Amino acid sequence: MAIYILAIIYIFSFLKADCDSDEIELWGHCYPLTSTNISLYNSGLTGPIPPEIGLFENLINLKLSFNNLSGSIPPEIGNLDNLETLELLYNNLSGSIPDELWGLTKLRQLRLQ
Repeated sequence: MAIYILAIIYIFSFLKADCDSDEIELWGHCYPLTSTNISLYNSGLTGPIPPEIGLFENLINLKLSFNNLSGSIPPEIGNLDNLETLELLYNNLSGSIPDELWGLTKLRQLRLQ
């Protein structure tokens, strides 16, 4: 039984990224908190946009178009004070645009569908 449990733990360890303390895991990959650009066009992403996206304080460009993202746009995106471009075209997002986005004073390009 113990070997079976260890085997399950070993298998699941490959499903989640093992990020350093200065990185955030998004969709199974680690991204440095200092990232200024996250561009994942047509990358096969599924599920919701993780609220952890709001931790990237230096992010300027967030481009997640042409995926299969679902759910609503997380209000945590409103924490990205340096964000200039947000592209979420061609996903399965639903709900309203969070009010927090309207406080992004540097946002120059908002592309939704």
